[in-house]
Amino acid sequence: MGEVFHAMQHLNRTLKLGLSGAQIAAAEASFKARLIPGDEKHIAENYEFVGGLRPRAHRLTTEQIHEFAEKEVRKQAE
Repeated sequence: MGEVFHAMQHLNRTLKLGLSGAQIAAAEASFKARLIPGDEKHIAENYEFVGGLRPRAHRLTTEQIHEFAEKEVRKQAE
């Protein structure tokens, strides 16, 4: 499985969400479909997300990261 699946699996365990493997796989497919418009089933079956870490251009504090995350969540809820 891809990196997004493993990240969601980690969140599921950490936050004790109780999601099944099928639910996590569906969330991964939905995430990929938002990156590449098209048939979600085709994208899920034929593509995986591969990412990496790199240093930030400008250092952010944990507080700044949390503030940004809260702002993005509020914006999505509107």
